[in-house]
This record gives sequence, structure tokens and C-alpha cells, in this order.
Amino acid sequence: MSRRLLKLGALSVLAALPSLASCSSSDAVVSATTPDKCGADGGSVTAYASVCGGGVCSDVRPLNDAFCHGASEASCASTQSCNLSAQRGWDTCCVMVHEPTPQAGYTCPPPASDPTKTSCLARTNDTIEYAGSGATDLSCFDEAHWPKLNASKTVTMKGVAKIFANGCESTGVTIEVWTVKRGGADDGKLGTLVGSPVTTAIDNTDPTTYLEETADACADPRKVFKFEYPGVPTDVELLIKTYDKSTPPSWATMYDYNQFVSTGDPEYDEAGGVWNHNVRAVASSDYQLIPNVAGNGPIKAGNAVIAGEIHDCGNVRVSNATVDVNIARNTLAYFTENESKPLPDNSRSGIGSTSKLGLYAALDVPAKTEAEGGLPFTMAAAGLYPDPANPAKSQLVSLGFFQARTFSNCVTAVTLRGLRAFQVPTK
Repeated sequence: MSRRLLKLGALSVLAALPSLASCSSSDAVVSATTPDKCGADGGSVTAYASVCGGGVCSDVRPLNDAFCHGASEASCASTQSCNLSAQRGWDTCCVMVHEPTPQAGYTCPPPASDPTKTSCLARTNDTIEYAGSGATDLSCFDEAHWPKLNASKTVTMKGVAKIFANGCESTGVTIEVWTVKRGGADDGKLGTLVGSPVTTAIDNTDPTTYLEETADACADPRKVFKFEYPGVPTDVELLIKTYDKSTPPSWATMYDYNQFVSTGDPEYDEAGGVWNHNVRAVASSDYQLIPNVAGNGPIKAGNAVIAGEIHDCGNVRVSNATVDVNIARNTLAYFTENESKPLPDNSRSGIGSTSKLGLYAALDVPAKTEAEGGLPFTMAAAGLYPDPANPAKSQLVSLGFFQARTFSNCVTAVTLRGLRAFQVPTK
């Protein structure tokens, strides 16, 4: 195994790029003008696919992907067909991810004449939530800085039920917190219910029960309702389920994976024993409206939606990130920059990367019911980062991966927040 330590500004990223039999593993340093591709001009793709197998077809891999590939390509359990490699030339954590097509004149690194025309990964600095300054934080992917689990404590989760797109009052949202099973055939299934479900207030006349937000489609400020959920464990992988008990339901059922409370989380008030964390609610009407806006058409009965945001190791939204999943999907959508009412942006989807909200959605994906345990899948994200050693080139870097499950007629939410402590590979 060859290793090299590259400096990304103040960050160091450990690259582990194994050479296996006659498999060819590139160094994944991608030129801003002539990027390497998996396909006819890749040269090694046929030998790589035939020897390594497993559906991993590309020899273009992120520089910092040792955390998900391990010491051997055989550890990569991909279910994708190699015929995807012509369209999706990046192999990032066993998910074939397509290369973005930036707007004309946008490159990574950007043109010296106009630094704003960048297709490099960039932190969002002007949104209400999950904003930050400085360079994209990739520190948690460096093996020397892999996160560690701490002793678990019990805290109270406090927040509001935020409305994803349409809706003026988040009343009647039921919230459940679950542990997640890992390993073997149960990987990604719901584990044990934590505490007791809570439901946001139905009485919307008491201003102490809600906060007001500006929303374009609402005559008055939007009301997002507060909740408190005691007994939530820290340093345990969690899932938050939101749904509506009423018939017909006003809110779609959503399974929000990758929830984790630990020291250093900016939302965690460790001294006060409080996790200040908002949950998301998706209007039932938006479950079909958003796919229609994306040009997908209605979600087929029994299928599902995968959606979420891409954040960096500091939990800040990232633009110009490219996302994909390793199961069939009809449409891959990216979203506008309207924080109060984000909708699919077909021009952004044509570019193939996130806007400043970091939002993506894989629409009309296969699924199974909760009683069946759901359908497992992996999603991953990657993007380009300037190479400080060579100003004319960029580096392909991973933004992480996640293994979760889809559930029929529901939304599975996965927001990447760098490498999580429960994802760190054992040695």
C-alpha cells in the first residue's frame, strides 16, 4: 500500500490508495482542464473491473478515502453494475458518482481573472442554518484526526419542527428517536425506541410554543413549533422519525439518519445537558410536488425518496458537492438557494452539484416497508479541492458516505457531516 500525506491548507489528508494484483489505482489528482475519466480514455478500466469485480469500475478515487475502502478493494461491497462507469466516473466509497459539468467558465481552481467562478468545494457563509467561514473542513477524514467515541450520557433534545418547503405551521408533528442496528443482515435497520414519542402542539395560539420564520408562501410569518425530548443518549448512532398520526396525514413520514450527539458538536450544550437540534417535517403534498418540479413525475407506489444535505467536518453546508446512491433512482435532483422554500433546480441538476444549501435528492428509489426492515443502500459525496502543491490542478476528495435504508412511500433523509465516530473502521 502506498501512502502520501498531502497538506490542504491547514489540514492534512491521509491518502491510502491500494495496488491490488493488476488493478490500477490512480492517485486521483484531477486536472482542472483535462480531468481523468473512467471510460475509453481511462485505459485501465477493463482490467480493473475484471480483476477487482464487485461493480467497482473506476480507477479515479478520492485522495482521502482510506476510511471507507480499507486496506483492500475487496472490502468494498458495491452492488452497482460496471456499465455505470461511463456516466459515473468517480468511485467514492463504493458508490459510482458522476462528474459535475460546471457552468461555462467555472473551474477548480477558478480562473485567476475571476475567483468567484469556482467549481471547487466551498463552505456556505450566508444562510441562517449551518453556515461558516473559511476553507472546507476535511480534517476528520485524516486518520490522525478520526473522531472517537466517548462515554455515553443522557441529554434532552430541544428544538423546533422545521418545515422543509411548503407549510405555514408545524403542528401535529410526531417525533421519535431510535437507535440504529449495525452489522450483518440487520445493518441500517431501526433498533430500539429511545424514550417516548412527542408531538408538537396543536394549539397554535400560545406564542411560547412556537417561533416565527419568514416564508414566501405564508400570509403571516411561518410558525415552527417547539418540542423537548428527554432521555436521548450521546455517542450513540441515532435516527429521528417524524410523521403525522392524523388521517389523512398532513406530514409525510421521514426517517432522518446520521444523528449523533458528542463532545465538540456545536449543537451540544454539554454543561447544560441539552442537544439543541431541530427536526424536519415534510408536507405530505410535497412528497409528490417536489418530484414533479424536478421532472420526475409522481413517485411510484411503494417506492421512496432519499434526500439530505452535504456538510463538512465542521457541520457547515458545502456547495459544488456531487452525490449519488448505489441503488436505482429515476432522478437525481439538486436544489435552489431559497432557504425557506427550497425546490429542485433543474439548471443546478444539469451542473450536477449542490448549491449553497448543500441539498440533494434521489427520487423514485426502490424501497421496502418498515415491517420488512426497509431496503439497504449507500450514498456518498465527493468534490474537487484546490491542490496547494500545484495551482493548476485540483484534488478529488471525499465528503463521506452513509449506509441507510429506504422505506415504502416515505422519505429517508441522510445529511453527511464528515466521518462519524461510529463509522471509523476497526483495525
